[in-house]
Amino acid sequence: MQVAGTFAVVASLIFVGLEMRQTQEISMSNAHYQYQQGFVSQEFWDSALASVRFQMSNPLARAIILEKVERGVRPDFRDVVIGIDEELKSASGK
Repeated sequence: MQVAGTFAVVASLIFVGLEMRQTQEISMSNAHYQYQQGFVSQEFWDSALASVRFQMSNPLARAIILEKVERGVRPDFRDVVIGIDEELKSASGK
């Protein structure tokens, strides 16, 4: 019984984490659009990019982000994420 309860808690935490990540990805795409339209400053966008780079430094998060980007975000934001992926690959020598 304890094992089932523990499994349920872990599964719910994973689900919540994935939902939070999805929400953040949507907000990042909206931030990119706002940056392109001139509604947010360069400093704000640089900070947002640093956040994406930090998240993508985790291999699991990187795979999830790349998968979601390929499934459906604006093409110009997808290009930004792919560019970050390429930067990280070249920095790690892979």
